[in-house]
Amino acid sequence: MNAADLRAKTTRLKEELLSLKEFWATILPPDFTPSDRQFLVWLNMYDGFDNVAGGLEAASVFFSKAETTGVTKTADDLIRYASGCMKSLARGENRG
Repeated sequence: MNAADLRAKTTRLKEELLSLKEFWATILPPDFTPSDRQFLVWLNMYDGFDNVAGGLEAASVFFSKAETTGVTKTADDLIRYASGCMKSLARGENRG
């Protein structure tokens, strides 16, 4: 990797990070938004943007179902659930 490649990767990661944070704030409680570092860990661990976005969508369903039944979920619950879904998606499994 050369300097231009690294710069392009950095730009892509910044754009993906911003998009994922906006997506979280749209479909999940904004007060529970993970750190930038968590989003970057997800992007690196779970084979990219689509799996991370899919995990966030699954966490949104999880949170909505919990709200409907009166079960309280924490930020940690959502982050852990989303991570598990991302892991399944990266493996080619269906979860959510």
